[in-house]
This record gives sequence, C-alpha cells and structure tokens, in this order.
Amino acid sequence: MKKSKKTAKINEVYGSSQNIKEQDIKKLQKTFEQFFGTTSEEIKERSKKLKRRFYITGVMLIVVTIITYSLIQNLKFVDF
Repeated sequence: MKKSKKTAKINEVYGSSQNIKEQDIKKLQKTFEQFFGTTSEEIKERSKKLKRRFYITGVMLIVVTIITYSLIQNLKFVDF
C-alpha cells in the first residue's frame, strides 16, 4: 500500500514537471518569435541587425578605452 502511494506521488510530481517544461518551451518559442520574427527571412534580417549593433558597440567601447587611456597617460594626474 505504501509503495503504491509513493509511486503515485512520484508520477504526479514527474507529470507536473513535464507539463512545466512544455509550458517553458512554449514561452521561449513565443519570446523568440517576438524578438527575431516568425519567418526565416525576418530571422536573418533581425539577426544581422543585432550582430551589427554588437560590433559597433564593441568598436565604440575600444575607442573610448583607448582615448581614456591615452588621456590618463598624457595628463599624469597621479604619478605611478
């Protein structure tokens, strides 16, 4: 009797976890479609735009870092 109750509880927990996983997958798919689009052409176009933004942001960060470093070296507020 005890074993059947335990197995029933295990099956209930496992079944609900599978249901949660399916719901999470559906939410992820909806989020992906909202962000990138539903067709392959939209996905390609939006991913290219996103990739460009990352590259531009990276280049800008490098330029700002180099300018800041050179200003600090030339001004020498504190002698290291």
